[in-house]
Amino acid sequence: MISQQQAWEELLAGFERGESDRSGRGWTLRSLSPKMWHERAQKRVYWTGAAFFLRIDTRLRTETEDAHSLDKTLAAFHECCMDRHRRWNAERLIDILGELSVPEIWQQEYHRTIDARAEPRYREAIARLGITRSRGGLQLDASARAKALRNAIAGARSPMGTGRLATPEPMRQESGSVAP
Repeated sequence: MISQQQAWEELLAGFERGESDRSGRGWTLRSLSPKMWHERAQKRVYWTGAAFFLRIDTRLRTETEDAHSLDKTLAAFHECCMDRHRRWNAERLIDILGELSVPEIWQQEYHRTIDARAEPRYREAIARLGITRSRGGLQLDASARAKALRNAIAGARSPMGTGRLATPEPMRQESGSVAP
């Protein structure tokens, strides 16, 4: 198991690799995705998608006060819609995921991403998460809300319920003691 600090550092390093990848630079995600193997732009497409889903998750959690999240939406999708013989195009998948959570968030982020330059747009999401980068490294906002949001995402249980993906940050109670 890795620390939450290390998990966020590695995620941000991945986003930065996606940004700096010269392959496919200047293309829209819609035009680059079908050609990513030929253009050797898999890294750019992958990290653009990873940032898309991080933005979705942070928006779902913050705008619905944790009533919705990416993991809850994907679990609902698995329950209702996983047919091994069906292929989903991006637009239909976004529609279904929206129907299972908050359609406006999915539609806004999809339209913001698909016809824009293929590059990971993650800064808004990490700002919501209280994450900043400085010369001294990654800084995590100590506020309870930012910690809770980071714990909900990076401290989430693995799909098989076998453990945590990253160690959660300790939450401080009002008295200053650390909550279990």
